[in-house]
Amino acid sequence: MPIEGDSVAAMFGHYLARSEQQQTGLWLAADERAASCLFVQKLPGADPHDADGWSRVHQLASTVTDDELLGLDCEDLLRRLFHEETVRLFAARPLRHDWPRDRERIADVLRGLGREEIERIIAEQGEARIQDELSNHEYVFDADELRVLIDHPPTLQ
Repeated sequence: MPIEGDSVAAMFGHYLARSEQQQTGLWLAADERAASCLFVQKLPGADPHDADGWSRVHQLASTVTDDELLGLDCEDLLRRLFHEETVRLFAARPLRHDWPRDRERIADVLRGLGREEIERIIAEQGEARIQDELSNHEYVFDADELRVLIDHPPTLQ
């Protein structure tokens, strides 16, 4: 998928439109103490219920300012933007990160480096230490574990 757009918000919206075939809008704001966004997406099957609904919601959302995103709470922001619309605000739920460890996937990545690169890692570092930024897990493979990887091909999934 090509990266298109002149901002992170535009690139993300383009990606969602292409990958999920859903029209979206994303507005981002950040300063030295906070980051905030407004994300709107057209629901499948919405047109028969409100033919110009998406156009109206997108135009209204487009009026949001960085100061509003950073300074207003959700309820006030939605009331300001969509005061003539029916807005339902659901109770907040705690954010939870649940990304299980997948040591075998990381082992496959290491195997994919090949014998020469793994031997270089053992010689230079004595171990491989991988920080998976997406899952926030660290994986450590000592020299013996790395030698075992050399002799076993990657698994197919």
